[in-house]
Amino acid sequence: MKIYLLTRPENMPPDWDEWNGAVVAAESEDRARMIHPGENEKTWPGWIPPAKVIVRKIGVAEPDIAAGVILEDFHAG
Repeated sequence: MKIYLLTRPENMPPDWDEWNGAVVAAESEDRARMIHPGENEKTWPGWIPPAKVIVRKIGVAEPDIAAGVILEDFHAG
């Protein structure tokens, strides 16, 4: 399991009540890209389409870390 930073492109800044990004644990970059910062959301409001997410590997998770959101950054309004 690896740790990834998910961010928006510079030309897609967040509005109020949208996510800025997240730190997630995932098996691959492709799986990380599909994780919604608001993990329990069933749709994508407040976040960008997966194809536009910038994914950057920032580390390796401990063996007991489950896949999913570790930390989310929400731009509350």
